[in-house]
Amino acid sequence: MDAKVEKSGRGNGPSSTTADSSDGEEQDEPSSSNQQQEVEDVLANFREMWQKELRESPKHQYGFMIKTANGKEENEDHENNARNLFLKGIEMEKAGKLYEAIQYYRRAVQIVPDIEFKLDKIPKSKLRERQLTEGNDDENVEEIHCSETEDSDDEEIKDGELLTRIQKKFAKVSPLCIPKFEQKTPHISQVPIEIIFYILRWVVSSDLDLRSLEAFSAVCRGFYLCARDPEIWRLACLR
Repeated sequence: MDAKVEKSGRGNGPSSTTADSSDGEEQDEPSSSNQQQEVEDVLANFREMWQKELRESPKHQYGFMIKTANGKEENEDHENNARNLFLKGIEMEKAGKLYEAIQYYRRAVQIVPDIEFKLDKIPKSKLRERQLTEGNDDENVEEIHCSETEDSDDEEIKDGELLTRIQKKFAKVSPLCIPKFEQKTPHISQVPIEIIFYILRWVVSSDLDLRSLEAFSAVCRGFYLCARDPEIWRLACLR
């Protein structure tokens, strides 16, 4: 009997120890989670107070104003630079120097992609003054067009003179093309010439679709000039 009691007593010892250790772990887990939550709350409060101080700080507001003003001035400088380049391109195109004009257009579009549409914001007096100083005002252009008889469309064109003839015509007119009918949506003439060249390069890129290129050039004189760009034909020859 004594041996049995002793044996049962030894058996109860380890079980009681295991129960005590499990209770201790259960008590430690809530305490550690509470500490982590407290740390997160402290960090959240600190961030909130820090952001509030930044918003209310006069230095922050002053610095923001300076940054905004400087950014605005930089944008204006870029826009003025792009505008001057684009106007220079127009001058080159009117002078019949199409390759130089394309270079100026390309540089202007790289600085401000929509510079062509922003030209409308220039005061009319400045544009008029610029045209008068260059001798290319609207009245003179109309007189030139009316007095030109050698450029009649009915005149026979010799072989190899078509490109030169069109270049002379476009030296006096800046738009790439003019819509035949009134448009309610943006016309392709409003697309920057740089974009048109990218499209034409894509046409002759992989499939070497020269038929589509010729169909494009048959639309109007401006498209004919674009389709005869040396860079496009250089890419076509490389294919």
